[in-house]
Amino acid sequence: MPDRLIGPRLKIKRADKHVADLEMARQEFVATDPYTHFAEDEAETGDLVYRVTVEPHAAEGLRDLSIIVGDAVHNLRSSLDLVAWQLVEANGGRPGDTTAFPIWWSEAQFRGGGAGYLKGAHPDAIKTMRDLKPYKGGNAALWRLHRLDATDKHRLLLVVGATHAETLYGFSIGGRYFRVPIRPRSPTTLLENGAEVFRVPRIARNYFENQPDPEITLYVALREPDAPLGLNLRDTLNDLRRTTVDVIKSFAPFLG
Repeated sequence: MPDRLIGPRLKIKRADKHVADLEMARQEFVATDPYTHFAEDEAETGDLVYRVTVEPHAAEGLRDLSIIVGDAVHNLRSSLDLVAWQLVEANGGRPGDTTAFPIWWSEAQFRGGGAGYLKGAHPDAIKTMRDLKPYKGGNAALWRLHRLDATDKHRLLLVVGATHAETLYGFSIGGRYFRVPIRPRSPTTLLENGAEVFRVPRIARNYFENQPDPEITLYVALREPDAPLGLNLRDTLNDLRRTTVDVIKSFAPFLG
């Protein structure tokens, strides 16, 4: 009996390789200090405000990350199409040029033609596909995967720095040194020159100014409508991977 999941597994394995490459590339990118911070007095409030400077080489580094993300997404999406082909063959059907895993813009469009992409598959496999609701508004994770892949075919995915993961401050209290992470409520501000990343209220300035400069950690994130700003790149891809693997597992009973 042929192993009908070997193709999808290889695609997922390749996606895993891209995710590992992405993490290495992200670390190398961050090591170049593409975003530096400076402190300035805010005359209106008396606060000490830390702002970011986007260095000229940041854009090139982000484009490199974008290419890796696109490759990972494509391998995950294509693994589903390989499953569709195998579902048809496993049921004794003949896959054709239109055989694919359907993910549609709307429920109405899906109901109008979704099953046709699995023509020849077992009726229960088609029902399983329908139950997944693979369309916008039905299955958010599948829709995100599909749209990111479709977008990457026409332009680079928008990979950006998002402010900010945390500010790590060191404090000396009673002869002991503490490192305290201070995290934003919602890390969704796009990093641009002069963007605020941390603020010390006027009343606390005297104490903070006697401490070492803070360490500001930044996200590198996707800025696409279906992968909102503030989502860590690695987390985004790992979520998409989990979705893909779960979908493939749901079709395993029809591939024997």
